[in-house]
Amino acid sequence: MDRSKLDAAILSIRAYTSQHAELRQSHHFLFDLPLDKAAGKPEFVIMGVNPGEREHDIRSANYTGAEETWLSDFHARSGQRSRGSINWRNNASFFANGRPVVFTELFFWSSRNGSALVERYGPLWESPHMAFCCRLNRLLLKEYMPEAVLFAGLSHADRVAAEFDLQHVGTLRDAGKRDRLIEHYCDQERPWFFTKHWSASYGFSKVQKINTRNYIHEHLHSGVALGQANTKLTSVSVAAVTNYSATDIIRLRVDANPKTGKSRLRFDCYRDGMTVAEYENMVRIRLGAAEATKCGPDLKWDTDPKRHFISIERG
Repeated sequence: MDRSKLDAAILSIRAYTSQHAELRQSHHFLFDLPLDKAAGKPEFVIMGVNPGEREHDIRSANYTGAEETWLSDFHARSGQRSRGSINWRNNASFFANGRPVVFTELFFWSSRNGSALVERYGPLWESPHMAFCCRLNRLLLKEYMPEAVLFAGLSHADRVAAEFDLQHVGTLRDAGKRDRLIEHYCDQERPWFFTKHWSASYGFSKVQKINTRNYIHEHLHSGVALGQANTKLTSVSVAAVTNYSATDIIRLRVDANPKTGKSRLRFDCYRDGMTVAEYENMVRIRLGAAEATKCGPDLKWDTDPKRHFISIERG
């Protein structure tokens, strides 16, 4: 992860905002905002449509040109958060199951609601600013390489999928009400989970939230979500040099990547709780078939008691 590239992206949004009169009307923009800087590299990207403008926020930072980013958060300057902001952050932590998250928005600039967005900026998908936002969001995903994207809201799933070249995996519905809870997509790196909107006004019950969170964490490392089968090993290297099966579970035993060179890139493909087959698939997708042939020696090296970088649980 190159922090300088993300910082440069934030500076570019400031400059871009200053160049467009309608964007200067926004109270603030949001991009690359960590829930907790001390938590380390984010494992989840939380994406909404665009930031809200709450009366409390406007009073606490009564000016335009504010921001919520890694470099500056107007809430920190005011020392106050609205109830809506607190609830949003609590929901992010809940759905990510307490793991590190970073916030971004599909469209970076704020409005009071959806109709105000259209009034100020025009129809969302006709906006000339969408290409700028999508380009920087792709940069954010490239630099952080999160395990998943959680998108709050279902109404834009099809358009976002087309913009980010996502493949549809499935739909989770409420067994009783038949409400859609999740539209599950994937890119070539990770799953994207479009959820029912987190606002209480959308009728997201406690049970539905629990079922949504459970689905997300049960499907984080799904081989289907990565566009690959997860029921067999396709590289002979694993079977040749280890006695591990496709369904055995990988457990990380170190906090930081101890490797260098290409082996470091392969180590970055490990996720705690993924299967051996999912690891091999991840390496193949990210680094190519030639690198996937090195997964067997990697597993043998990394589980060696002298190093104990990972351990394997029988699946």
